[in-house]
Amino acid sequence: MSISFFEENLKDIDDLIAGEMISGKSRVNRSDVVRAAVEALKSLSKTEISRLIAEAKQR
Repeated sequence: MSISFFEENLKDIDDLIAGEMISGKSRVNRSDVVRAAVEALKSLSKTEISRLIAEAKQR
């Protein structure tokens, strides 16, 4: 399985990783960030998820 990201997405993910490392948290990688994002999406309604996906596709 593979997924693709735009360069902007990778920069956002890397910025999140840097923020975690600066705050002294344990080592974090891109997969950790994506897994956390999926978990966060699961707490939203189907309508909210659909809206976010539509917005992401427009970028």
